[in-house]
Amino acid sequence: MSLHIYFEGVDSLPDMPVELDAEAFFSKVRLDGCDYDRTILSSIENGRFVDNSEFIDRFGRTLPRKFLCTGSKIAFILYHVPNVIINGAELGCNALVEVTKSCHAGALLLPATNYHVPCEFDDVEIDVVCKGRHYTSLDAFSEYMMEEAPYD
Repeated sequence: MSLHIYFEGVDSLPDMPVELDAEAFFSKVRLDGCDYDRTILSSIENGRFVDNSEFIDRFGRTLPRKFLCTGSKIAFILYHVPNVIINGAELGCNALVEVTKSCHAGALLLPATNYHVPCEFDDVEIDVVCKGRHYTSLDAFSEYMMEEAPYD
């Protein structure tokens, strides 16, 4: 399975529910502490997994999950609820890169805007389908997002 990325107002969407409010929808997601959960917490939040209701932030404080950034919440929805299209309008650059690197399922709806997806020092293998192309290289996907992706 691949992460599918669509552009709002440009792409035809598959026949799947679309969730526009990631913050509200996240309350329905159960985190189980799998490797993906731990990777996202580490890479986006600089934090650690505790359980479904709490995490340890970058300063060592234990916080309720409602304090996760929206990018992390979107990343968790993509992985744990792959049968919905989630609105990624609030997904920051760092979270988009981490989702692209780590998530191999789900559907993400992005605004048609110009994106900066930085490359890594060494190329990273990914599994992303966007505009009918299957990307397996973060460098190739980064080039597409910065040079060819549709934007207003």
